[in-house]
Amino acid sequence: MTSSTRKLVCIIILLVYGLSLQAQPYFKAVQENIADRLAEGNILGVSIAYIYPDGRTRFILRGSLSPKRSKTITKNTIFEIGSISKTFTALMMIKMAEEGAFSLDTPIETLLPNSVNMPAFEDKKITLQHLATHTAGLPSVPFNMSPSDPLNPYADYTVKQMYEFLNEYELTAAPGSNFAYSNLELGLLGHILELQSGKSYEQLLQQYITGPLEMNDTGIAISAQKQARFAAPYNYGEDAKHWDIPTLAGAGAIRSTTEDMATYMKAQMGLQESDLKSAINKTHQISFDTSKSPAIGLGWFYSTQQDTIIWHNGGTGGFKSFAGLNKEEGTAIVVLSNGTESVDDIGLHLLDERHPLKKVRTTVTVDSSTLDSYTGTYQITAAFSITVTKEGDQLMTQATGQQKFPVYPESETKFFLKVVDAQIEFIPDENGNFIKLKLYQGGRVLEGKRVE
Repeated sequence: MTSSTRKLVCIIILLVYGLSLQAQPYFKAVQENIADRLAEGNILGVSIAYIYPDGRTRFILRGSLSPKRSKTITKNTIFEIGSISKTFTALMMIKMAEEGAFSLDTPIETLLPNSVNMPAFEDKKITLQHLATHTAGLPSVPFNMSPSDPLNPYADYTVKQMYEFLNEYELTAAPGSNFAYSNLELGLLGHILELQSGKSYEQLLQQYITGPLEMNDTGIAISAQKQARFAAPYNYGEDAKHWDIPTLAGAGAIRSTTEDMATYMKAQMGLQESDLKSAINKTHQISFDTSKSPAIGLGWFYSTQQDTIIWHNGGTGGFKSFAGLNKEEGTAIVVLSNGTESVDDIGLHLLDERHPLKKVRTTVTVDSSTLDSYTGTYQITAAFSITVTKEGDQLMTQATGQQKFPVYPESETKFFLKVVDAQIEFIPDENGNFIKLKLYQGGRVLEGKRVE
């Protein structure tokens, strides 16, 4: 082969494969980060699907199906995808609108039973589009939720209770004026789709999305044959349960696998043949934009760092999830995990390396007598304090009005929480007595004095 021929071959190879090579992320850093999270116990397992512009899929599969660690994660492991379900709900809404069931500016009071008096603000009514963009003015969860099992909080919330709440609630601003993330709004949207179709949410899901795309492991009910592939919920060794969400299914009830979700994201990218293309494109259009929050499509959010990235995440009592696509690069990502630590950073990093991976903190050993010296109550403000206790050899913290959480030592005096990105540091006086505590969270440092 002559030199000129070799050059021509190289040019052809670059033309054919260049886009995929350009979009190739640095997987090694992600795999090392996941290994650190697994070693620390922050997550039990993780399943990732990275979709290239040509439709090829790379899977990264690590960890275990359950705390027994007898089965490893595969691309067919079933996870709760949580609020990524909202993108399915919005897509089904668009499909039904295309079929003439309603328009997006239809006031939802006309789609609900006459017994439901929907709140309005100065005669401005809530529409379907308001629900799909979290701008209706309803709270994140209805105030009359009082679960009998806090580990499965939506399971016993009924349609009757939801209607009672809507009849009593008063809006404080006009629908469409403000964004406030709301599980109630998307759950209500899913319920309205059920009413208009006469079908269950799961039946609609199969009719419009999972059936046409042949996503056979995606739905709500898990059959007996699939139970062995259903990942166990995991919460840092604390009690956790699968979530059941009957009334507000549209907000987060779907279960799926990375293989199925890769198919879903290929459809979002236009790589999967289906009659969903028009509806998908409509969900990607910016429908609400404000300087105070990311731009919003229908069911999707736009990245604040790069507006070509659209995404949604999810979380239930023992699972975290992320799905997104980089419209400029033509890549997409799905990250499913049984654990309650966010995986957003993994997904965003794989879409755009300018988004950093979260630092995984490692623990050190601190002797029991030293832990004893930290226990007490530290007053940060007149209305807010942190109480530090010890259970066995585990240091626990409880902030005012919050539940108790464990903290883990990264040095003898500095500890970190796993449930949120926050750290505390114990400060001694000149005699070595620990009289102060510093709380590091959200870029702020708050100091509290020991009062008992």
